[in-house]
Amino acid sequence: VEKNVSLVDIMPTILHILDIVPPEQSLGQPFLEKERIVGAGKKIVLRKRPSMYVYSELDNWNTLRAIITPKWKYIYDYKDNAEKLYDITSDPMELNDLAEIETTQLRHLKERLFSWESHAKKYPTTKLSPKISLEEKEKLKELGYIQ
Repeated sequence: VEKNVSLVDIMPTILHILDIVPPEQSLGQPFLEKERIVGAGKKIVLRKRPSMYVYSELDNWNTLRAIITPKWKYIYDYKDNAEKLYDITSDPMELNDLAEIETTQLRHLKERLFSWESHAKKYPTTKLSPKISLEEKEKLKELGYIQ
């Protein structure tokens, strides 16, 4: 798939291919569609959509958010109110921050990100406190997951 897609698009895509209606609370959209072939098989083709925005959380502390288009990646840091902008077509390694040069593009993507965040569905979460045995803790330490 050469288009930008989000993880939230995977489940609706699989359900779409299987002819199953996704749950109402699903956030994503299928990024593939079926095309009938005369005979027994199915052919999968890309869905043609207008320019697509992918929204992303970039860290575990819920401070870095991004909006990505086929050309641009805008990152906003809620902790420091810092922002970065990259032309990911010419700078896929994100080495050259264009935030101070491409100010019009930066403002546009910032508005889109903030608008999406203010309208996105929020689901309640519960914090789980799993019980881990000493043996399991040792195994996790050996693997480097905990200290």
